[in-house]
Amino acid sequence: MYLIPVEDAWFVRIEDYLPDGLWAFSFMSSILLVNGTAFQPFWITMVFSAFVVFEVLQKVGYIGGTGDFLDVLCYFFFAGMAMLAHKKSLFMKEKMIQSRINTGI
Repeated sequence: MYLIPVEDAWFVRIEDYLPDGLWAFSFMSSILLVNGTAFQPFWITMVFSAFVVFEVLQKVGYIGGTGDFLDVLCYFFFAGMAMLAHKKSLFMKEKMIQSRINTGI
């Protein structure tokens, strides 16, 4: 017997949004990796716009899907996490380079 009904549990909702979030994370990561060390505002704006357009096209029925606003929030959250991870990796890379310069390696 479950203390929380399985249908209402929060982890069931994660199952719905995790694939969307991972797709958004990988899509944003690929754009950031292609652009290298510089954040390109144009491409970042295009990615976020694509998320919204994709869901709007689903909502009006041009492509298959549900057109859910929570999907857009999920995309934005995971894309933001990808941007933070990319920024952190650039910071760590710069820190490593500075460390090698300072130690003479």
